Amino acid sequence: MSDSQKPHHILIIGGGIIGCTSAYYITHHPSFTSPSNSYSLTLLESSTIAAGASSKAGGLIAKWAYPSRLAKESYEEHKRLAGLYGGGERWGWRGVRCGEWGGRGRVEGEMGVDGGESIRKEFKKGVSGARKGKKKFDTNGLDLDWIDEGLTDAYDPIGTEDDTAQVHPGEFTRSMIELAKQKGGENVRVVEGARVLGIVTIEEDGEDEEKVKGVRYVMNHEQGTELFMEADTIILTAGPWSPTILPSLPITTSKAHSIVIHPTMPLPAHVLFTSITPSSSSSDNTKPVTSPELYPRPNNTLYACGPTSSPPLPLLASLVEPDKSAISALHTAISSISTPIREGEVLIEQACFLPFVSDQGGKRGIVEPFVKESGDGPLIGKVRGVDGLVVATGHAVWGICNSTGTGRRVARGVMGS
Repeated sequence: MSDSQKPHHILIIGGGIIGCTSAYYITHHPSFTSPSNSYSLTLLESSTIAAGASSKAGGLIAKWAYPSRLAKESYEEHKRLAGLYGGGERWGWRGVRCGEWGGRGRVEGEMGVDGGESIRKEFKKGVSGARKGKKKFDTNGLDLDWIDEGLTDAYDPIGTEDDTAQVHPGEFTRSMIELAKQKGGENVRVVEGARVLGIVTIEEDGEDEEKVKGVRYVMNHEQGTELFMEADTIILTAGPWSPTILPSLPITTSKAHSIVIHPTMPLPAHVLFTSITPSSSSSDNTKPVTSPELYPRPNNTLYACGPTSSPPLPLLASLVEPDKSAISALHTAISSISTPIREGEVLIEQACFLPFVSDQGGKRGIVEPFVKESGDGPLIGKVRGVDGLVVATGHAVWGICNSTGTGRRVARGVMGS
C-alpha cells in the first residue's frame, strides 16, 4: 500500500465553533472522500458541542472585522453556507445594521463595571476602517424607537446589511458538525465527555522534529482510567483551554458575561455597541461609563454582553458560572436606556471565556501560519518542530465571525489546497 493509500486519522481537540467548522471543511475537501485515500476524523470534546463561547457569544459576522483578510474570507463563506443550507431558518442568519451608540441611562449613580478593556480593544481593531465615509450622528431611519426618547447623544454607523450579519452561534456550530458527519458518514466520529490530558509525540529518525502519535485522555472526567487514541494529524481547537494541552501557546483568557431577554416589543435588526453614562453624571467625563453590546435576534430576543473578569479557568466549559454582580450590572445598564428591555423577561444568564493571543516573549513564532496576515490575529497553522500538530485558537472577540475562514484554512493546510 502506498503512503497516499494508508489510513490517515485526523483528530480534532475541541468541539467549539473552530473545531466544528474545521471538521466541516475537512470532510468536504475532495481528498477526504477520494477513493484513492483513506481518511477518518474524530472530534474529542470535553463537555458537549458548543459548551462555551460557541453558544454564548453574540454571533456578529462582519466583513470589516479583524484581521481584515481573514474577516473578508470568513464573511463570504458565512454568506455562501447560509445560502447553501438555509441558514436563515437553520441558524438565524440575517443581515444587520451596526453602530456605536452613546447616551445617558435613566438611573442615578453608577451602573456597574465596564464592558472590559481587552474586549473593547479587540473590537476597535475591527471597526477602525469601517466608519470611513459614513455620516455621524444620523439616526434617521435607524429604527431606534426602542431606545427611550431623549437619551441618545451620539451615533456612529459602522456596518450595513451589505457587510454585516448575525447568526445564533450555538445553532451554527451544531449545524457544522452535523453536516460534517453527514458528509463523512462512518468515517467521522464525535466523542463528547472526552477530556484530553496531553499530546503524545515520538522522535523521527534522522529528523530535527518530533511527530504526533496521539493523545492521552479520560472519559467522563474520570481520574483513574487514562486512555490513548492514535492519530496522524492533531488539530488543537480548544479555545481558552488550548494552553492546558499545549502549555507553550501564548494564550490569555477573559471571562465575559451575557444575558438573553425577551423584550416587550420586537426589536429591529440593528446591533449596538453602547457607551452609557448615568444621567446624574452625564456632564462629568470622569464618571464611569459602561459599554454593553446589544444584539437583537430574529426570534424576538435580545442578547446583551458586557462585564468581564479574569478568574482562573475551570476544568470544563460546562462548569463556567456567571458572577451575580456582573449580571446585575449588565441588566441595570441596558435597562436604563430602554423600556422594552427593562420590562422584558430575562431568559438566560450566562458567562464564557474568550482566548486572546498575548505573544509573550515572541511565542507567537511557535506557530507557522497557513496564511500570512497584515497584523496580529489568531494562531492558525502548524506548530514548529512537531510534524502533524496544528493549532487554531486565540480568536478573541471574533471567533464566531472568523470561524469559517479559519476552518477553511485548517482544511487546506491539512488536506492540501
